[in-house]
Amino acid sequence: MRAVRAAQEDGGMFLGATLHLATAQIDGGPIVGQVVSPVEKGVPPEYWNRLSYLQKVYLTLVAFELISESHIDIDPGSQSFVWKVQPRSSWCANPKLRSVALAASFDALQKDLGVRAVEA
Repeated sequence: MRAVRAAQEDGGMFLGATLHLATAQIDGGPIVGQVVSPVEKGVPPEYWNRLSYLQKVYLTLVAFELISESHIDIDPGSQSFVWKVQPRSSWCANPKLRSVALAASFDALQKDLGVRAVEA
């Protein structure tokens, strides 16, 4: 949450999150996915926190989908991965969810929380 607070206090106009393979180095693994969302000036801290939460939920769904649908091959020995299916992306998410059901569920969560973080 320190990163979210720092972005807000610094007047950030965007908030993003990254999904990467875990390695021994903190935030050092290969990037698997990223999301970014614009933030209007003057929104309260709770908005920033909900936005950050939703971005992390989205990337968790992406990870679940990539692994469960075998869209990537992960090589633990070399700490790398290979795309088996060409990823789709949107202006705010790479990769974009392929599952209509997952995207619909995520959209419902965004609606419930009153924050639009990612165009699922």
